[in-house]
Amino acid sequence: MTGLALFIALGAGIFAPQAINAATDGQLTVNPDTGLAISGFDPVSYFTDGKALFGRPEFELNKDGAVWRFSNEGNRGAFEQHPEIYAPRFGGYDPVAIGRDRSVRGHPLFWAVIGLILVFGYTYRAELRGIADRVMAELVPGRAAQRSERNVEIARGRGGDFQVAAQVNGTRVAMALDTGASAVVLTQEAAKAAGLPIELLSYTVQMETANGRTRAAAVTLDRIAVGGIIERSVPALIAQPGQLRTSLLGMTFLNRLESWQVQGDKLTMRGKP
Repeated sequence: MTGLALFIALGAGIFAPQAINAATDGQLTVNPDTGLAISGFDPVSYFTDGKALFGRPEFELNKDGAVWRFSNEGNRGAFEQHPEIYAPRFGGYDPVAIGRDRSVRGHPLFWAVIGLILVFGYTYRAELRGIADRVMAELVPGRAAQRSERNVEIARGRGGDFQVAAQVNGTRVAMALDTGASAVVLTQEAAKAAGLPIELLSYTVQMETANGRTRAAAVTLDRIAVGGIIERSVPALIAQPGQLRTSLLGMTFLNRLESWQVQGDKLTMRGKP
C-alpha cells in the first residue's frame, strides 16, 4: 500500500489483519439508512489497488447483518473467503476516538479531503503566505507585509505613526519612520544589541531631538532590512544615552529606495533591483 493509501485506510478503519479479527455485528459501523458497511466502499480495494474504490450494487454481499459492496466479482469472492483479512479493523470506527472512549465512524474520504487541502495549500502557498503576511501586518504593529520581492507595506500604528520592525546587523530593532531625520538614528540600547562598539564611539555630530540639541556618534551599519528590502553600508547616528527613546528610520535608508510613499494608513516601500 502507498503512503496515501495507508492514510486513507486508517481513515476507514482498515489496516493489516495481524492480531485483530474481523469485526463483529456489535462493532461494525453500518449506515442505518442504507445498511451499507463502511459507506459502500470496497474493503478489498485497499489491498489490491492501494486506494479507496466505491463498491457497485451488482457486487454485493450480505454478511453479519450488513451489506458489503465491491468494485468487482474477484474482490467480492476474496472477501467472502477471507473476511478476517479484509474486514476493517475496529469495525470501521475511528481508532483514535476509540482510545478516548468514544465511538466515531471512520470514512474513507476523510484522508482524501485532507490530501486535497494539503495539495491546495502547496499549490497556492505563495498567495497564502502573502495573505498571512498582510493579516499579521494589520495585527502586529511595524510588521512588514511582503507585497512582492522588493515591495513591502506597513500599517499605521494606533498612535498615528509608522512603527517599523527592522533588522539592524541581523538584530530586530523597533524603529519609527521619521522623514524629518536626515539619517537613521539608533538608541544606545539598539546599538548595543546590533553589536556596535558603543564604548569606542565619539559623539561629535550635532543633532536635534525632542529634548533639545545633543550630540551623536556617526557609524556605518553593515545591514538594515525591512521585510525583503535589504540595504548595506548605511550611514547612521548613535544617540547618547537617555537622549532618544525610539530608534528612527531616517533618510539615509529611505533615500536608498526606488520609492516610498504614505497613502492613507499604509506606508509602502519599494527597493531597487
